[in-house]
Amino acid sequence: MLKLMWNLLAEKQILQDESGNQIKWDYLVKLERLQATEGLRAGNKLTERHISWTKQKMKVNLAAQTLSSSVADALEFCRDDLGMHEFQDCAATVRYIRILDRVFDLLNSRNPLAKGYKAPLRCSNEVFWRPFVSEAKSYLWELRMANGDRVCETNRKTGVIGLIACLTSYCDLFDKLVAASAAPLKYLLGYKFSQDHIELFFGAIRGRGGWNNNPTARQFKAAYKRLLVHQNVKAVVTGNCLPQEPIELLSISSKIEREQQFTSSEIDSRLSSVTMESCPPPNDHDYSDVPDLTHLSMFVENVVGYVAGFVVRKVKDKVCCDTCESVLTEADNDSQVVSNSKSQSDADRLLQRKNRGGLFKPSDDVVSVCKLSERAFRTFFNAHGNKPPSGTKIRHSLVNQVLSMLTTSDLFFSLNEHDMEQDVLNSHRVRLVKLICDQYFSVRFYHAGKVFTRALQGDRIRSVLTKTVIFKGQ
Repeated sequence: MLKLMWNLLAEKQILQDESGNQIKWDYLVKLERLQATEGLRAGNKLTERHISWTKQKMKVNLAAQTLSSSVADALEFCRDDLGMHEFQDCAATVRYIRILDRVFDLLNSRNPLAKGYKAPLRCSNEVFWRPFVSEAKSYLWELRMANGDRVCETNRKTGVIGLIACLTSYCDLFDKLVAASAAPLKYLLGYKFSQDHIELFFGAIRGRGGWNNNPTARQFKAAYKRLLVHQNVKAVVTGNCLPQEPIELLSISSKIEREQQFTSSEIDSRLSSVTMESCPPPNDHDYSDVPDLTHLSMFVENVVGYVAGFVVRKVKDKVCCDTCESVLTEADNDSQVVSNSKSQSDADRLLQRKNRGGLFKPSDDVVSVCKLSERAFRTFFNAHGNKPPSGTKIRHSLVNQVLSMLTTSDLFFSLNEHDMEQDVLNSHRVRLVKLICDQYFSVRFYHAGKVFTRALQGDRIRSVLTKTVIFKGQ
């Protein structure tokens, strides 16, 4: 149903709510173009894959990432905080996205300890989700096409009526299984009713056939036996459905699981395997033919401030000194999370908007170091034609470049007295700046690598021309 609602908006371009306000796909296109131009995303996963939807209309993850609260937050950030006139009338689009996102979270709840719309249905929180269900059903029922026809009365009614039926059935199940007298359940999780599990099973069966993803009865029997004897059914990351929780569909006692985790340290080792000899750092004369990148737009500054909170979260785990750890976050924030006060600087608006109560509020010094790192990264990256450079110790060179800019600055001034207590060659101030820069560059190089990889991949045609691609050997 979520995919159908995603495809509906993308194909029709314009919808109308019950008040006649226009819901436009164009706002999502403009947001993706803005983020691609700036080189950073405003805390969402919107890319060109989500906009070029026609060849990937069966991808649930793309639909969920497009119609998500993070995209709605980004639209409101561009409209209210940045004052961009291109997004001035996006209120109806934001409401459309938020309602579908909350409906999806409600019907896809899988954690008994979750909060908000991802929480299970309980008698204690019925006053929270019951009014929303009524509002969502009414909103979907009155959703209209651009010409004024109600969607539920057209040939595109499946998504709307399907969601209304799901919400109605979910509430009826709650009334019978939880709210009724002598009910067998204490709460209800929507993900337990999902078809994801059978979809994952089918994906594993198809995977056993290699190039042939349409097995006969005999091939299915052989694949089933092989899965049962040799391994559990494991999800594939390239299928239409992604696993949301570790559920074993087929298992035997002799199965030995091997988990491979891709940690940030492995990313660091891979990113630092390039050598600087083949691309030495440009000097001042090399910048004469490069655009001036010393000025960051307000959009980029807000994204950098948001990323700085993640950097603080990672750096805190590596800092053993309490004094150094105290300067990573705002001094007036005892709980080290973002407050709900409106006294936020211009570079903190995205962080404030996306906060749900657990984001770290970085100090001004940390944000300044991250901004300097972003300028150094953009200058270096632009000098190589926006292509990830090849060479070793690139990040170390960029970190040294940032440190050279901070030799005469007053950043982390409160650590000066603390440095007097340390060895001259073991300055905590310098080590802290290095940790911040190194962590920030890890995030930026990882993001730049993903963007460059997507550009090399080109258009995805496998999902549309499956048999043609298979027999051509691609």
